[in-house]
Amino acid sequence: MDTAGAAVRPVISFSPNWNPIFSGESVTLTCNVTPTAQGNLRYSWYREGHQIPGDQQSLAGVIHSGDYECEADDSERSEYVGLEVSADMLILQVPLAVHKGDLYEGDSLSLRCHSWPGYRAKDPVFYKDYKIIESPVKLFSLPQIEVRPDQDIEGDHMTITCDTKLSPRRANTELRFAFYRNGHNVQGFSLSNQYGVPSAQLEDSGNYTCDVQTLTGSVRKRSNVTHIQIQELFSWPQIKQSEYPVNRGENMTITCDTDLSPHRETTELQFAFYRNGHNVQGFSSSNQYGVPSAQLEDSGNYTCEVQTPTGSVRKRSNMFTIQKEGSLQNTVRLALSAVIFIIILLIVFYHIKTMEVTYSQETKKNEREIRNEGECTMKMLLIKSLKIEPGIFL
Repeated sequence: MDTAGAAVRPVISFSPNWNPIFSGESVTLTCNVTPTAQGNLRYSWYREGHQIPGDQQSLAGVIHSGDYECEADDSERSEYVGLEVSADMLILQVPLAVHKGDLYEGDSLSLRCHSWPGYRAKDPVFYKDYKIIESPVKLFSLPQIEVRPDQDIEGDHMTITCDTKLSPRRANTELRFAFYRNGHNVQGFSLSNQYGVPSAQLEDSGNYTCDVQTLTGSVRKRSNVTHIQIQELFSWPQIKQSEYPVNRGENMTITCDTDLSPHRETTELQFAFYRNGHNVQGFSSSNQYGVPSAQLEDSGNYTCEVQTPTGSVRKRSNMFTIQKEGSLQNTVRLALSAVIFIIILLIVFYHIKTMEVTYSQETKKNEREIRNEGECTMKMLLIKSLKIEPGIFL
């Protein structure tokens, strides 16, 4: 309905869109309403808070200086706009938005050096501080990093917010946000001003920044660096043995030792144990693994793991080697047996060689004696056959 549309606050525009103007110059002021409010509306105009003649949508012609407002039927009054009429010969003109304080970072800005008819202005030069020109209003403030929770501990859901404030006059402007850790992008530009880490780990520590920009990228700002340090929920576990060494048949107890953060001392942890990479005790609340009667096969390389009940944080200890005394004794016994066996073999070999040499020497001696005896026998037989006295051959 028209009455509903008329309730929207109108906006005044200038044509031509320059301010100030010279005395005697014509300008048109228009009371703009939303399209749904168009129709047979009655308009009211005000200057310096007082109603002036005119019930049309526009005021045209030579208009005096002052602050102007308008109404459309029962709508709210528009914001006032100031029209300045100058008697100077040369004026610096700016768009109406500058005088309204409605110029923002990223907006285009046109300046006009306007001279009185007949006044010749050559090569106009613009100065920044000699004429009052409102600086562009900040579209949004410099962003700041905010972290929740305050204590960043392993396994926690961490939320990083890129906080900035839009100008109230541009509260509906859409902004895009991006996040960086140690200079590397971790979340590209999106409409969300938050970066979430479901389960923060130590490697999520670093220097964080965020960028904010308009959809077109005409205005872009980066926050200062915020260092975020993720604290350990618990220390890296270590394997400890109750007694070392352990003899075969004795009780053996292995403890998985770790320290919780002072900020989370009530956190429940779960422990698991492994021998040579194979699980020997699954996750439970006990940080000990016991063997009532240790055997040789219980020797090996042990590790343990510690985790939160949800598994969001999990750490494994270094390897710890456990050698049973029985196993060590067997190893020594085998080594000694091997040495003794080798020594016996050497003795036997030496004895055989010695016997072979002795036998060879005895055989040669016997052969020599037999040969000598044979020679003597032959001589005696020969003597007897010849009946020669034994002394002849001497």
